[in-house]
Amino acid sequence: MHPLRSIAPFAALVLALQADARRQETPPPETEPVPAPAPAAAAPPTSAVAIDEKLLAADALARAGLVLLRDRPNPSADDYRSIALLLRVVQRLRPEDPELARFEYQAWLAAGDEVRATQVAYRLVKLDPRDTVLQLRLIAARLAKLQDADQRLAAYDKLLGTEGAALDAAIRSRLALDAALLAREAGDEQGFVDRLTTAATLDPTNKEAAALYCTIFLDRTSDPQERVDLLAAVVLADPNDDAAHANLSAELLRHGAYTAAKRFLDRYGQIAASAGIDPGVEELFEQYLLVWLNEGDDALLDRLTGLENTALSIITQQRAEMERQGIEPGPMPEPLIPAELEILRLALAFAQGDSEAAQYSAQRMLWRLEEQDDALRNRRPPYDRTTEQDAVRFENESRLQGVMARLWAGLDIEAVEPIINQMVEGPSGRWLEPPAEQRLRGLLALRQGDLDRAQRLLEPVAPLDRFALMGLGMLAEERGDRQAAVRSYARLALEHAGFAVGAAARRRIEIMLGKSLAPTPTAAALNEWSQRFAPFLDDLTGNPSSFMQIVARHDPSRVDSYIRPLLRVSLRNSARIPLSLGPEHAINSRILLTPRVLIRGEEISSIVPPEPIEMDRRLRLLPGETLEVDVWATRAGLGIWLERFADTVASVRWRLIQAYRMGADNRFQPGLVSVTAQSDVLSRDPIPEVTDPAAIQAAFATARGRSLFDALLQGMMLAAATRRGEEEQTTQLRLDMAAAIAQNMPQWTEFEQTYAIAIGSRGGFLLDNTSILDATRDSTSPFVRCTLMLVGYTDPDDPGLVRLSEDVDPEIRELAQLTRKRLASGEPAAEEQPVDPDSPEALDDEPAPGSEQDLLNRLEQP
Repeated sequence: MHPLRSIAPFAALVLALQADARRQETPPPETEPVPAPAPAAAAPPTSAVAIDEKLLAADALARAGLVLLRDRPNPSADDYRSIALLLRVVQRLRPEDPELARFEYQAWLAAGDEVRATQVAYRLVKLDPRDTVLQLRLIAARLAKLQDADQRLAAYDKLLGTEGAALDAAIRSRLALDAALLAREAGDEQGFVDRLTTAATLDPTNKEAAALYCTIFLDRTSDPQERVDLLAAVVLADPNDDAAHANLSAELLRHGAYTAAKRFLDRYGQIAASAGIDPGVEELFEQYLLVWLNEGDDALLDRLTGLENTALSIITQQRAEMERQGIEPGPMPEPLIPAELEILRLALAFAQGDSEAAQYSAQRMLWRLEEQDDALRNRRPPYDRTTEQDAVRFENESRLQGVMARLWAGLDIEAVEPIINQMVEGPSGRWLEPPAEQRLRGLLALRQGDLDRAQRLLEPVAPLDRFALMGLGMLAEERGDRQAAVRSYARLALEHAGFAVGAAARRRIEIMLGKSLAPTPTAAALNEWSQRFAPFLDDLTGNPSSFMQIVARHDPSRVDSYIRPLLRVSLRNSARIPLSLGPEHAINSRILLTPRVLIRGEEISSIVPPEPIEMDRRLRLLPGETLEVDVWATRAGLGIWLERFADTVASVRWRLIQAYRMGADNRFQPGLVSVTAQSDVLSRDPIPEVTDPAAIQAAFATARGRSLFDALLQGMMLAAATRRGEEEQTTQLRLDMAAAIAQNMPQWTEFEQTYAIAIGSRGGFLLDNTSILDATRDSTSPFVRCTLMLVGYTDPDDPGLVRLSEDVDPEIRELAQLTRKRLASGEPAAEEQPVDPDSPEALDDEPAPGSEQDLLNRLEQP
């Protein structure tokens, strides 16, 4: 078969599935918001609802495996492989369950098994034909099988042509980017550019394509508007990318568009703050520089004074703490700010012609540099891990900063030449490059009054050195040539707008001329462009719901213990532009579900772990488009608790946190440009309460269907409860329950047996007791076998487990081999152990208020 033909069947399948999905689905509204869920109508009690034993067995088995994986602190590849195999067997009972298939897919990926992950991906695409993420992965996997680069390029071009025209543009865009990179590897520069252009054009949310396109073409144009447009495309590809905003700001600043530059630098700072990132010295410098350029001298001084006040407050608190400890704090130190920020005050003093203020600022810089040098010499933080090579570099950089501060302010000039000589002829060899040395000696000559020598030294290096150019302006002022000084300062302001010397030169010109400088035509045009460009971006952090919305509702909203409640999560693009979807993308697809759970009037939310979900089913969402995902939110921890108290009314409401992060208080918080939402309330009706062990054990012999499942839950709840002073009775109760289950198991269906073992493990029925294991050891049911491997076997050489490791069923055989390997390594089975009556926690007379044991004690009160 021709290699290209292997692509065609899959592409045709994807297109057919998409067409079928379009026929079945109603397109999302363009502007209508996602409707809030209507209040649930009163529903009759669900105790009479028939149960599906097959699905209950499947969920119980899947939950046991998922809880096992969650409880392992560092799951291995074998752990993920085991859960994937288990879920594959479970899906024999739930073949059309997309969530179980997705769990299996993720487990194979975590296990590093791309082949079997791809097999599951095919099933998932059939279950969700609009999943563009998996479609792209499958197409890429097919293309990767073509060994020859020419064949792969031809296959890419075929899909980018008419044969793949019906594929989603987001998929074609990413295929075009892959093809572009392949063409570049082959040395086809024009092919690379053409395909990259296609990638960037097909989908503006393809950030990788936009960034690469910008990188390539930014070096090919000097036109300010073209350069800004290239960088702006990266911003639109991912409005949450703070670096994209910072890069655009720097480009606008380079062209003197200070107003526009400040807009995007403000966005940068707001996005970083939304992610919990405090600005560093470099970011503060850029912010303060633009404050100066846009708001004037006083605004800059206010910012710098605010920093000093913060430093003073910290010093005062530290001294007060030392005094409380009886330590003499010594003289009050000067509150200093970083030298990289103090240089702005020095620049302002120079611009204003205030030599006294300039020397005071320079002296503060030198004090701060001395502090840094002392920390470096003694290897105190942040230099405690600095290498000798880096220490030499830091020391010389500090010397250079100090020399420049002295020369700019005219402070302590006699100390400058020895420092220059040390950087040129020191024990570590020459550190200062000849042009930099020439600039420093030229500025030194200027300060010493040797103007002719200063001019000879500064003029040759001024075209490439901003401080040399500044020196020429200072030299012209010394000679009284205001026109030449203005020319030097103007060039400095235009060519080095992003530096303190550039801002100082601009302000110096204004003071010399006595009037404010108007922006250049280029700067004015860029400032005007900025006002028109995506004004909605200004709401990005302050009102993220204008970009995306989340709605969650239960279906159904009232259930009993035998109905799996689904939480339908809707994620909508409410912005005016397409937005990429995925982890760390414009619309972050990672959402944390934190439950608020009420059982018997007690809130147990603090001991129920949150559930993370991933909604990466699309590569992007168009404006107004909504993605809906049904989530089995009670699949693990919460499901265990709801079963643990199945005989009482319970209610659940979820808080959804998008792009979540861990805060300083170890609580989950909204992350970078994220939204939060609350679901409606899920009500769970109880099963009948039975506290007589004999009645429950009798039901094992006579009950069938729902009544038997009720009895199994009731028995588990009785056995799992540990009441102080009743430890021996509880142990005997577990043994009796296990014996009754084992005696009656042979007459139960394989689904009832699977459910009984999975539920019984949480009641301690398998604790130091082999009756249930002995009763089911020879079972031919794959579901019973899987449950036993999960929670029953403890000996890798158990004859039953050895037989399973040679079973004809490939999934059972491999799972048994992995189980034997795990048990041989000393790891315990996955049984949910009840609280040990002899543990310190159980013997604690006063469990901590709000602790798990405290809540259990209150919930288990008769």
